Amino acid sequence: MGRHAKAGLVRHARRPRLVAIGPPGRTPCFYTVYLAAFGLSVAFLLCLFVAIVRPMEIALSLGSNIGDRLQNLTRAKSHIADLAGITLATASPVYETEPVDVPPEFADVPFLNAVICVETRLAPARLLELTQDVEQSMGRETNHDRNVPRPIDIDIIYAGDETVTSPALAIPHPRWAER
Repeated sequence: MGRHAKAGLVRHARRPRLVAIGPPGRTPCFYTVYLAAFGLSVAFLLCLFVAIVRPMEIALSLGSNIGDRLQNLTRAKSHIADLAGITLATASPVYETEPVDVPPEFADVPFLNAVICVETRLAPARLLELTQDVEQSMGRETNHDRNVPRPIDIDIIYAGDETVTSPALAIPHPRWAER
């Protein structure tokens, strides 16, 4: 026994147990053995990879109640589809709705609405920033009262299975069933 062992300075670490994973009769590859040595499974890493790499489906509601409402929805959809890292997956038909929770002077200004689903790896907060940029580029004022007429309104309805609650963003949208 060496002098370090006598002094209690040498610790004997347990070696990880190597487990062969794979079809019977075949030698597992090095990476499989390495993962098993640290208690990680290939299935776990595959799930992690899919969660990181696979885009998230996000639904956006588009609404317009001033100007050429149909053109505003078409332009907003086009601007969103052109954003880097976003793929337009599907879109609903356009429908007209009566305004809800608006000041009385705007009660007779109906909305045109549509919902689009996009796929992206962007975080919902980043997507919110980008959609707000689209709104501003289309003439929406940033210092406005709530529920006033606007050329475009873009809301995030849901973002995959995520739940977000912050002063700037609530996912799923608190009034999603009304959208």
